[in-house]
Amino acid sequence: MTTIRPMKLMGLFTLGLAALLMGALLALLTAGYTVRVDLWGSGDAGLPAGIPAPPTLAPATAIPATATPPPAATATPAPVLPTATLAPAALDLDGPPFRVVMDGQATTLAWNEVQALVAPDATGRLVVDRAAVRALVQRLAKDVDQPAQRAAFHWNGATSRAEVVVESHPGRALDVEAAVAQLAAALEGGHGVDVPLPVNSVAPEWTSDRVPTFGTDIVGEGQIYYGDDDAATIQNVEQGALALDGAVALPGAIFSHDAWVYDGREYAPSYTIIGDRTLLAPGGGLCIVATTLFQTSFWAGLPIVERHNHPYWISMYTMEVAGQSYKGLDATVGDMRFRNTTGAPLRIKAWTADGTLHIQLIGTKPNWQVRVRDYAISNFQPALSTVSYFDEPSLPRGQQEVARNPHDGFDATITREVVQDGQVIDTYVAASHYQVTEKQVMVGTGE
Repeated sequence: MTTIRPMKLMGLFTLGLAALLMGALLALLTAGYTVRVDLWGSGDAGLPAGIPAPPTLAPATAIPATATPPPAATATPAPVLPTATLAPAALDLDGPPFRVVMDGQATTLAWNEVQALVAPDATGRLVVDRAAVRALVQRLAKDVDQPAQRAAFHWNGATSRAEVVVESHPGRALDVEAAVAQLAAALEGGHGVDVPLPVNSVAPEWTSDRVPTFGTDIVGEGQIYYGDDDAATIQNVEQGALALDGAVALPGAIFSHDAWVYDGREYAPSYTIIGDRTLLAPGGGLCIVATTLFQTSFWAGLPIVERHNHPYWISMYTMEVAGQSYKGLDATVGDMRFRNTTGAPLRIKAWTADGTLHIQLIGTKPNWQVRVRDYAISNFQPALSTVSYFDEPSLPRGQQEVARNPHDGFDATITREVVQDGQVIDTYVAASHYQVTEKQVMVGTGE
């Protein structure tokens, strides 16, 4: 019978416990864990003075396939700086400035202008902003571009030949697409450079050496009787006819009544509509010339670019065409413009005879037909029976003159179609509103 003494039993227990602890330690080391023994139970800060910290065991270099790796650390995102403080990665801010050169003239771009030409991409890096570059180039173009001057001609009846009255000259225009590409490339290069922006010459539509020739067809004609007007109005109509006579409308060009009639000549003071009054002013009556030109081009089938009707209806402008009476085809100054789409030059013949103004458009008559439809008068209001008075310093004191008779108010519409080879090639709607008016009397306040 073997007897186990108590001290021997304690030794065996201690050896077993030590073996168990060593096995656990080896298992942790094998799994890649770092084991640190704190002999003092209070961490590094609690070590007595003069005693070094125990060594830290490094993790194993290999992880068994069956072991679970520790969770990956989460990266801290880099701070995002405001765009205004970012320096473009493609630009050398310490280098020379960027300058754009047009027609030999250099313009330096300030840094804030350059900064506006870049923007952050998806990664936060600043790159060239093409839209901003285009906006800058288009802004520069406004200071560079100059339209070409088309020649203007006047028909000389004595020589039966057109003569130059305005010389042609070329224009210029910044090549926007090429300029955008060149400036963007310079910005991407990252160095301040002189960037030449291409400026192209623009040829005039019609040069002075191309003297136009004319057909003999009457493309359109019209007339209005003005002989019952006052002497000043008659004088102005006749002067306006002289100014318009011989004017040339080149093919494809827009013809302007005001550009030819207001040629610097003096017109007599006559009754003209200003605001809601009929007053004496230089050029009163020239609306008769504008209306005649409008009606002529309307029935000729030419596209109407601009036209303004009178504030109230004037009965002398009523037209009779193929047994139909038309109101609403008048025009006043402020310009009356049409485009010559006949494909050939037109010359205007204007003259007065027996109190009637005549206008003809002479050239090559196109193969088209003009028809009107949907003519209507609506919103009719009878003329007012009241009378208003206003002071007129150009009349002797106390003298009275009728400035305006009462007029009916209404709206007028008429649609014109131009048909060629069975197809409608132009549609124009003359829509006019005419105010109802009362009688106006001028009372002289002059000496």
